[in-house]
Amino acid sequence: GAAANISYGHKNLFGGSEQFDLTFMGAIENIKPTGDEVDTSYTGPNIMQEFGIEARLRIPKFLLPVRTDQFIRKYNPQTNIRLSYNYQKRPDYIRTLVNASFGYDWKGNDKLIHRVYPIEASLILTPYKSDYFQDWLEGKYLFYSYEPQLIMDTRYSMVWSNRKLLKNQSFQDLRLNLETAGNLLYAGFSSFAPTPDSGNYQILGVDFSQYLKVDIDFRSYIILYEDISLILRGFAGVGFAYGNSNAMPFVKQYFSGGANSIRAWQVKNLGPGSYQDPEESTYPNQTGDVKLEANMEYRFKLFWKLELALFMDVGNIWSLSSEDDREGAGFEFNRFYKELAVGTGIGTRAVFSFLIFRFDLGIPLRSPYPIEGSNWLPRNSGISGSDLTFNIAIGYPF
Repeated sequence: GAAANISYGHKNLFGGSEQFDLTFMGAIENIKPTGDEVDTSYTGPNIMQEFGIEARLRIPKFLLPVRTDQFIRKYNPQTNIRLSYNYQKRPDYIRTLVNASFGYDWKGNDKLIHRVYPIEASLILTPYKSDYFQDWLEGKYLFYSYEPQLIMDTRYSMVWSNRKLLKNQSFQDLRLNLETAGNLLYAGFSSFAPTPDSGNYQILGVDFSQYLKVDIDFRSYIILYEDISLILRGFAGVGFAYGNSNAMPFVKQYFSGGANSIRAWQVKNLGPGSYQDPEESTYPNQTGDVKLEANMEYRFKLFWKLELALFMDVGNIWSLSSEDDREGAGFEFNRFYKELAVGTGIGTRAVFSFLIFRFDLGIPLRSPYPIEGSNWLPRNSGISGSDLTFNIAIGYPF
């Protein structure tokens, strides 16, 4: 697959150093059918198309509730207002996402940045599902994830980095994200409104989501020599639905595989756990509530603007719900480590001051489930071209 974006920026929109950015993005990715069954209701190409537009305004102060000059000098606060629209078309469904958010950034110190979004609203609709996909979802736990969803959430994130600008030396990044949605709405509805027949409260005919999500991302950039570096990354995340939701909204669930994850598997074609789709669904679309991942990449310069990278990725996703009917999908402490996928590969990067083109070839080493009697690859039949995954992307994976 490939992705790109075009941005327009204005650094002094209203004469007070307000920064306005307008970004158009697009992505296209080939989706290899994973089974022998054919979705006869779809006759187009086997690709995923994604288009989006985002408008963001950054104001160099807090609009509310703090507006003192002393706070501005010490903490470098910003107010962020964002509106976005995203359209994703796959052979099996079309999804639209409208989002609006209001929040603040400020510096805790020279290494620490806090971000708080007290108000964020998202409306997720799936206006089209193919007949095959609709039949596949029927009666399954994932059915709830593809229903229309209204998300009213609050987010906090912390970014810590000891990177020193203009110095080519090793550094570390740590990112923590906390997100919760639907709690105040559920408290209000459950206190003053009768319980609906469906069991879920709605706003304008759409269920609102209720969940909690936490994840952490650590990265270490080790400079071995001027043009040689080793990058290590670890990620852990968990989210669970409760109250007014039967399942996490699919845009908030974790997935594995693809250009920025386990690169030996195509996006959403890995997991959850040791699950294998017995119906061999035509297009990969697996998501989960838990994600563990570790990545290692060794980069060095070849010549001109070209870099070579050798990488290894380890990880998977899992489900937390006891209602999830995908066999082997659940997270259990006594076996999750046996379900880690391992992939390796080689890649090239064309590094320009304004853009980085990336090409990665991923090769699976270990599957979460046995193939021909073994989790490890190559199998007795060897590795074929269909086992390799080619990724094209803009920017480094981490």
